[in-house]
Amino acid sequence: MSREKLTDGLNDRAKDAAIGQTAAGIPDDSGPPVEVDEKTFKAMAEKLLADRSKDEKPEN
Repeated sequence: MSREKLTDGLNDRAKDAAIGQTAAGIPDDSGPPVEVDEKTFKAMAEKLLADRSKDEKPEN
């Protein structure tokens, strides 16, 4: 299997090249670290879990 570049367009990279922040080391397109306090973290976790349980339908 060839590891040559697949295209010369916007996604121009070798087939086995890492994407964004998935590779080891410092990412080349990183943003600033996100800081979240414990209160905000818990509130968001509860909201996400509540939204998820609403979408789940019981099996018949």
